[in-house]
Amino acid sequence: MNRHIKAAPNVSKDRLGYVDAVRVFAIVMVLLLHCICDYSNHSGNFGRPLWWITAFLNEITRTGVPLFFMVSGFLLIEGVDTSNIGGFYKRRLLKVAVPFLVYHVFYYCYFRLCNGQNLLDGTFFVQLVNSGSAYHLWFVYSILVLYLSVPFIKMIVEKATTKMLMVFFVLTIFQTTLKPFLNILFGGRVYFFFTEDGIVGYMGYAVLGYILGKHEIKWDKVMIAFGLLAIPVFALVNFCGAMQSKGFVFNGGYTINHYIEAAAIFLLFKKMNVGKNRVVGLLSVLSFRVYLIHVFVIELFKSALSNFSPSIMMAMLFILTLLLSFVWAYVVEQFYKALKRKSEKYRHTKSMTA
Repeated sequence: MNRHIKAAPNVSKDRLGYVDAVRVFAIVMVLLLHCICDYSNHSGNFGRPLWWITAFLNEITRTGVPLFFMVSGFLLIEGVDTSNIGGFYKRRLLKVAVPFLVYHVFYYCYFRLCNGQNLLDGTFFVQLVNSGSAYHLWFVYSILVLYLSVPFIKMIVEKATTKMLMVFFVLTIFQTTLKPFLNILFGGRVYFFFTEDGIVGYMGYAVLGYILGKHEIKWDKVMIAFGLLAIPVFALVNFCGAMQSKGFVFNGGYTINHYIEAAAIFLLFKKMNVGKNRVVGLLSVLSFRVYLIHVFVIELFKSALSNFSPSIMMAMLFILTLLLSFVWAYVVEQFYKALKRKSEKYRHTKSMTA
């Protein structure tokens, strides 16, 4: 075993408080990002005082999605039985695919009707096989691919030594993260080709979440400090890129800064030893439903708030989105639980009378 990494105790209910906290932090970051991104990405705002604030927040908020994948990777690889691969797929895919299809239909109808477009022109299926009818639904496709991969990732990591696990992690992020970073670093003077194929996607975040959640890292304080310092450093790099009309250079989902920063935030919550909290636990459970509905809330209020100054508009939009999305998610969760109770009661009554 590597002397800098040692195995942590198995996941237990007492140790999942920080995971709930990470998930809640992640969904808040996603909501904030989508409330400020129109302003921070608009080239006409570059250099304005408010833009500097939103551009800095952009760097922090883009850790939200990586943290979701890290939490999913940790919980699924470490704590879920995948020996019955059919049962695993059925539980996971139904849990995600059914709500996704409902919201795909909802957003499709909403945007088409708002734009005065025909609902029956075949676009529904084109969008369904692309990335969904709303810009945030791409996440569901990626998480579904992760679910499909988990049984095989689990087999690899459970057999691997610590050194082998680190090599596997590097392989998962090389194509999408390390190679682009090296090519940016050398500024075109040297181009690393290696291969245009490889292990791609968000799998690297899942493996990283497993490593950080499963093991105790001896240098965790250094990693936290380094990762938190990376936030202003890469924000500054993005500032410079935007001012030179290059855009935010380190803004992609796989870029190296998001691995560094997301790892630091994950370890920070773990180091804080956050215990189980009923409210945080509930908010964590609601996070996926919040993710699915929040774009509708943003679209609903964005135009209505457009007469306010950008700073007030974004602040109000964020607060409304945060509150209404969680309220909606809570109502849907309670409705789902009521249906489940009635279904179980019906099956019990039927079995008794059979």
